[in-house]
Amino acid sequence: MQKTREALERNIDPKDPQFISLKEALENVFRKKNLGDMAQDEIQNNIALLLDIYAQAAELNRKNALLKAKYESDEKYARVHKRLMENGLQAKESQLHEALMETKEKADDSILHNAQIIDNEEYFKTN
Repeated sequence: MQKTREALERNIDPKDPQFISLKEALENVFRKKNLGDMAQDEIQNNIALLLDIYAQAAELNRKNALLKAKYESDEKYARVHKRLMENGLQAKESQLHEALMETKEKADDSILHNAQIIDNEEYFKTN
């Protein structure tokens, strides 16, 4: 149970539909009954469910880590990439990656060359 919960906690994208379904599946395991009241076969079934949820969460985390690495470890851009692909963006992933990296580089460059911009909330609202 602890490994499964920790795997879900390491997720970088709480709005990911796969993450949401895994989280709900884990919550369902906990809602069923008090662990002390379960029969041996129920415990075995729950262990199998937990192992399955853990494996899926670990795979999701692996894919997220790969995507995050494409964006220089920036979780925000990995999440944006996922949302755009989920919403049926009519572009290749490589084109999306290129566009987002260009945006990231421009934003990072602007901030690096103008440290005062960080304190200017209006800049972020208009640009």
